[in-house]
Amino acid sequence: MINLVWLKRDLRVFDHRPLYEACNNGRPTLILYVIEPEYWQLLDTSERQFQFVKESLLSLAEQLQLLGGTLTVRQGDIIEILEKIHQHIAIATLYCHQETGNTWTFERDLRVIAWCKERRVSYEEYRQQAVFRGKVNRDKWQQQAEDWLQSDCLPTPSKINSLLQQHSGIALLNDYPGNDSNSAPKPQLGGLKAAQQTLNSFFNYRIDNYLFGISSPVKAVTSSSRLSPYLAYGVLSLRDVLQQTLALNVDSKRNKSGFLSRLYWHSHFVQKLESEPLYAERAVHASLIDMRASEFDPQRFELWAHGSTGVPFIDACMRMLITTGWINFRMRAMLMAFSSYHLWLDWQRACRKTCHSFCRL
Repeated sequence: MINLVWLKRDLRVFDHRPLYEACNNGRPTLILYVIEPEYWQLLDTSERQFQFVKESLLSLAEQLQLLGGTLTVRQGDIIEILEKIHQHIAIATLYCHQETGNTWTFERDLRVIAWCKERRVSYEEYRQQAVFRGKVNRDKWQQQAEDWLQSDCLPTPSKINSLLQQHSGIALLNDYPGNDSNSAPKPQLGGLKAAQQTLNSFFNYRIDNYLFGISSPVKAVTSSSRLSPYLAYGVLSLRDVLQQTLALNVDSKRNKSGFLSRLYWHSHFVQKLESEPLYAERAVHASLIDMRASEFDPQRFELWAHGSTGVPFIDACMRMLITTGWINFRMRAMLMAFSSYHLWLDWQRACRKTCHSFCRL
């Protein structure tokens, strides 16, 4: 029997509880990433995100190899793949992190839980953000988040008792299974090396301009931490970054506290969507539901989406997003406001366009 570590948005080895627990169990461990074509064909996923995931997985494969482990990549439906593995060699325990994604990923996780129960496979799911499943008392969330974020990080396993001796299926990452061509000519690179370089440059000197630069479309390129994609896909541990920030000795305490507050906001806003998932699908205020849907103008949308509205500032921001896959949070909010109020476009379709970006921190 084996342990199976199912990777999702946790592409690292440090502070990775599923990997840590599986390696301390004593059984051989299969480390699995599944490319799910149906997921990559959703309207809120894109080729630029897949490219970042690919680079991060290739980096992870190198890290696992140093520990004696291997990365196994498969493509298809997660249940079918788990079933094939289980028939070949029985899975004793499936370890994974809780993912707070969209409705599709939530329903996928429920299917996996049901499969484990049916096959009598133990299912161990762990938190990797300060996000708590289900209805949460907002008055108590802050203390819960504080306790989790300041709890000890888990060390990298000293050795992985690997089931396989090669990166089986890793070539599958060369073929994007989505149906869009939404790539970025000058993207932010994925992987641990790029993540560490970004983190170090921010802590060493870029943080000095943080608060006075993050709102500017030009200054934000260097003043923002640029850590969002590495946190979003778990290349870096949110808990580790926060604890490193707390220990940071910088000249400006305002810049440090400003960045810390935004690390907390990261989980705070994800928690809102976790507790109220319909926020991602319909307007919060009942009177605004479907307000613009019947009046959608596809021509206006295309001009906006390609940075061709004729409004210089709007178009410049959109073209930056198209080119780099990144835009700072103020400009993203402005693009959405312009599409909703000035062009009278339904927010959902416009939101999916900016969902392909990495922003905020």
